[in-house]
Amino acid sequence: MIAFAVVLLPILVIFLISYLSSKRELERVVLKDLRVHADDRGNDVVRFVELNKQRATDFASDGHIVAGLRAMQAAGRIDDGRLSAYIRNNKMSLDKKIIRVVLIADKKMVASTDPLYRHAEHDGIEAAALGRAGVSVIKNGPSGGPELAFMVSIGGVDAAKKIGVLITFLRLSELERVITRTAWPEYGEAVSEMTQSFETLDIYLVDTEGMLITEAKYIKDGVFKRRIDNGLIDTCREKRERSSGFYADYRGIKVAGASLCMPALGFTLIVEIDSNEALKPILDNRRYAAVSIVITIGLLAALYLYFFRRLIVQITEVTNAAKEVAAGNYSVRLPVRTSDEIGALTRAFGGMADDLQTRQKELKESSVRLLNAQRIAHFGSFEYKPFTNEMTWSEELYRILGVAPGLIVPSHKSLTSFIHIDSRPVAQDAFENACLNGKPYAHTLKVVRLDGAERTVRVQCESDIDGAGAVVKVSGIIHDITEQARLEELQARLTAIIEATPDFVATGDTNGRVLYYNKAARKILGIADNEDVSDIRILDTHPAWAAEKVMNEGLPTAAREGSWSGETAFLSRDKHEIPASQVIIAHKDAEGKIEFYSTVARDITERKRAEREIMEMNAALEGRVAARTKQLLEANKELEAFSYSVAHDLRGPLRIIDGFSHALQEDMEGRLDPVALDHIRRVRGAASRMSQLIDDLLGLSRITIVEMSHDLVNLSAIAGGIAADLKKTGPERNCEFVIEKGLVVTGDVRLLRVAMENLFANAWKFTAKRDGARIEFGSSGTREGRRVYYVKDNGAGFDMKYADKLFGAFQRLHPAAEFEGTGVGLATVARVIKRHGGTVWAEGDVGGGAIFYFTL
Repeated sequence: MIAFAVVLLPILVIFLISYLSSKRELERVVLKDLRVHADDRGNDVVRFVELNKQRATDFASDGHIVAGLRAMQAAGRIDDGRLSAYIRNNKMSLDKKIIRVVLIADKKMVASTDPLYRHAEHDGIEAAALGRAGVSVIKNGPSGGPELAFMVSIGGVDAAKKIGVLITFLRLSELERVITRTAWPEYGEAVSEMTQSFETLDIYLVDTEGMLITEAKYIKDGVFKRRIDNGLIDTCREKRERSSGFYADYRGIKVAGASLCMPALGFTLIVEIDSNEALKPILDNRRYAAVSIVITIGLLAALYLYFFRRLIVQITEVTNAAKEVAAGNYSVRLPVRTSDEIGALTRAFGGMADDLQTRQKELKESSVRLLNAQRIAHFGSFEYKPFTNEMTWSEELYRILGVAPGLIVPSHKSLTSFIHIDSRPVAQDAFENACLNGKPYAHTLKVVRLDGAERTVRVQCESDIDGAGAVVKVSGIIHDITEQARLEELQARLTAIIEATPDFVATGDTNGRVLYYNKAARKILGIADNEDVSDIRILDTHPAWAAEKVMNEGLPTAAREGSWSGETAFLSRDKHEIPASQVIIAHKDAEGKIEFYSTVARDITERKRAEREIMEMNAALEGRVAARTKQLLEANKELEAFSYSVAHDLRGPLRIIDGFSHALQEDMEGRLDPVALDHIRRVRGAASRMSQLIDDLLGLSRITIVEMSHDLVNLSAIAGGIAADLKKTGPERNCEFVIEKGLVVTGDVRLLRVAMENLFANAWKFTAKRDGARIEFGSSGTREGRRVYYVKDNGAGFDMKYADKLFGAFQRLHPAAEFEGTGVGLATVARVIKRHGGTVWAEGDVGGGAIFYFTL
């Protein structure tokens, strides 16, 4: 009996170990499946949130909305309904699930697409969404139930540019539709599913406090009413770590569950299955095993006496050794005790263990080499079995797609989801053709990584076909050629630029052989586009003097300093010399050794011709200038002689007329009647005016010929001195002078004083009849890049239609009886300003004064 028990005990132990091992493995598979499913549904939630955040961002960047909000802020008002109508008709129509959009500025609601919630007294309704960028949950929204709020800034995230926020609202039930997959494909296509379906599968979301925010399978109307407490939620809340395991759920029933922490959203995703359903296969096996044990006991009892002593010990050893090998211990070996079948089995087992150990080592080393090679070369690989719909990915393929290895269950559907939408049709057709017909393919396409970055990849695929012609496996490699494609594109652009430039561009080796000519270089040298240039020597394309300059100066300087520039020439096929401005560049490797030379040159034939013409024109111009200068000197001498003649010859008769008239007036004053005396006074006045006119003419002529100096001149100081002198000449006048300080210019101090005296004298004269006269000197802006100065008065003014006569000699706009003068003063001003390279002009109004402007 003891022996019988000894025989049965190993069987029971093996069964127990097998049962526990199978149970643990099944639990592990179930929990892994739940974690993958939680990741999948979590991705659905994140995609749903990102899509709605992007929709809100698109609304917030609408120019009409931004402009409308700025206008309301500037006017200090809320929306009159037009902006809300625009959002409702033009934006909400893009997504029927949005129930309301509001705009908030300065913490006040200024616009809402819901007329019942548009005014300031309803601000509190949206308070739950204020201050939270992204998504927020409102427990009791205006729609009568829980809502989701997506808030984005308007005007930019920078506080200095932010002008307000835009919030879109959806019913919270939309989130439940996402995690239960009743909303697909509205928000996208699911990329993975559980390996099997479960009737008790329960998926729900809770907030950080464990409060339900989506309906649970076995709780009716529990959103924001029922709090869920379990270890998974506590771990997410306290450690922000995901977890899985078996525990009692909210019903008190043992379940298998997995969590996904989503701290950025304030959610925890829970996926649960009743443990009875999850472990049903192992429980069934337990019942079957119990029946098998009973039968085995009966058989063993019948065969015990015959088989026990010979078999049981070796069978037990083989069984234990098999378990060791199954656990990965390939060093287990069994002693051979008999020469029968058990002995042969023991020897075969030892050979098998040796072979497995050797192959496992080789396989591990080969796998490491393959992974390293793929990582270094950016080669990912995949295998697909059409009959079982199984696909495997290499670790490098995960990295190319921007996914952590194992995060996504490999499948053709999930791989296709990473392919750019423009490349999908070609990729799908080629893959289906490989699976159905075994046709290999290779093409380049775009993939979109999990982080949104685009990569360029090269895909090559081949099929394994069995004897019946059926495709049993499709193997492919995916090579990330993003950098290679970028460099090729950049090289193509640079080549296009070099070929399009009209400048001569070429490269050559260190032996003086030409490597490359661009299109312009071939045209300049007369070389055909398809002609081989490898036999052309660089120096043969220059005339002798230019070749010597390049050899002795250009190349040594470029080798020493990196580059050289100078004027050379090229020699065309027809021996025509083309002058050029040339740059030579030496290109060196990391060790400073010259690899090749490049040159850029420009045809300066036209510039050389222009230089010759300019030199000839300069020579001719210098001759003309010398002749004109001589003529001008002679004219100045004649003008000086004329001025002396006027001063000497005209003043003599005038003095005689004035003298005799004065004597006649004094001697005959008592004997002449008043009419005669008036005639004498008129004669004397005319003589005096004639003398003043001669003085003004002489002054005007001197201004034209006097040599100018260029010194710093303080116009403000000159104006102040002139104003003081004028006040002394008319102390009885009530006239205010306003002079801007610090107006300093460069010019001839004598001529500028003459101009200022004439401008102030003109203003003084025409304000003589004005009580409360005002004369002002200052500056006002610029004209043609020069500062503008002015003298302004409130005197008699003038009619603007006569403005063109103001600065002509002897031109007067007022009768001499009303305002004295010769009409030369403003002409003198014009000549002084002209000699200083400036301009002078005036504005006036009859009875409203005048302003005289000038620049220097």
